[in-house]
Amino acid sequence: MTTPKIFITYRRKDSEQFVFSLGLLLEDRLPERVFWDRDALKAGERYKVKIEDALRESGVVIVVIGDAWLDIRDEHGRRRLEDPEDVLRTELVTAIQLKVPLIPVLVGSARMPSAEDLPEELWPLVDWHAMRVNLDDPKGSMARLIGDVQRLLEERRAEDERKEQLRLEEQQRAEEEHRRQEQLAAERVAEEQRQRQATERARLEQERKQAAEQARLEQWRRIPEQPPGEEPPSEVKRVVNILVAPNKTFTDIRRSASWWLPWLLGAIVATGLVTIVDKKVGMEKVSVRRLTPKQAARLDQLTPEQRASEMEMTAKSTRYVGYAFPLFNLLTVAVIAGVLRPTFNFGFGAEVKFKQAMAISMYAFLPGTIKLLLAIEIVLSTGGEGFTYFNPVASNLTALVDPSSAFLYSVATSIDAFNIWTLVLTGIGYSCVTRVKRGTCMGVVFGWWAVVTLAGAGIAELFA
Repeated sequence: MTTPKIFITYRRKDSEQFVFSLGLLLEDRLPERVFWDRDALKAGERYKVKIEDALRESGVVIVVIGDAWLDIRDEHGRRRLEDPEDVLRTELVTAIQLKVPLIPVLVGSARMPSAEDLPEELWPLVDWHAMRVNLDDPKGSMARLIGDVQRLLEERRAEDERKEQLRLEEQQRAEEEHRRQEQLAAERVAEEQRQRQATERARLEQERKQAAEQARLEQWRRIPEQPPGEEPPSEVKRVVNILVAPNKTFTDIRRSASWWLPWLLGAIVATGLVTIVDKKVGMEKVSVRRLTPKQAARLDQLTPEQRASEMEMTAKSTRYVGYAFPLFNLLTVAVIAGVLRPTFNFGFGAEVKFKQAMAISMYAFLPGTIKLLLAIEIVLSTGGEGFTYFNPVASNLTALVDPSSAFLYSVATSIDAFNIWTLVLTGIGYSCVTRVKRGTCMGVVFGWWAVVTLAGAGIAELFA
């Protein structure tokens, strides 16, 4: 930051002697801070550039005005102030444009010019308070002038310091912002690098898992379905193994996907149950026990003849449905196979054939056959008192739910011990056939069961 200077502008023909004395006095008081044309301009320098540079560094401009200041003319008789190239006019115009404080100094009997006396560019000069120098007391006048000059220089210095402080603060903020941006950029680059590395690690880990899974599948494919020298299990043995060693039955499905025996057993037992219930209990009673509270209320509103006809039709439909159960069971198994097979093949890269999927479900449904056998035993021993197809052996949660809520009653019917047993066997079966992890297979099977159970409950509630 430069030290503010004092710029003196004057007419030589008007007040050269006074300016000489003033300049020496100021140089004595404020050395190297006075600019005037005694020795400030050197030969070969561009005076306009030099003057502008000096004015930019000045804290005050002393405008010395003598008696002839306004009327000094050039060789053509024109006032010098009317000449745009006049040095004094150039100095004043530049100072006004740079907003440097002006001190008009009136020497002798000189008067302060009015706006009418000046070119338009110099009109701001009349706004500055002038100081008159008393030639009878030059020392006192000089002292006051120097005091005013020092005050203006101090104000300029303070202003320059304030601006410099603001500049430094702004520069510091800019540097801090630059450093912050550089840090953010570095952090972004580092984060991108970490993400690329994490992505690469994940890709390599995925490739490793895929390679391991492929190797496991290849090894599994090379495992013979039946150990050498050992006879394959018979159909009857496979049914028995479901109860004691289900892994053996489901593993053998890779060799033979036959499923006729478990289906035939289920068909025989289901037909026997329908026949016994029809004789011991009667389909009319069973049909009444199947009615929901809303259906029962609707039936009570009918005439006796209408009620009897309705119950006869309901009993017939219950009987026909019971005898057609083996076909419904076959269709249900086909639908389950049609859902689980693509789930494992497309979702887990397995290679399950449709016949294998049918066999898994057929053998997994054997607990249902056991449930029907228990129901036959209960009907024969109790005469079928309280028998209902919804809960024939009291193995589900329907006894704990209000039948008026079709949704909850449907969900409670599905939460059955034999159903859970069937689901577990289904998961084991797909694990043995596909070599997908057993926990994953269980998750798939129970997940589909939950979806179907909730959807069925929603439909039951809708049409209740």
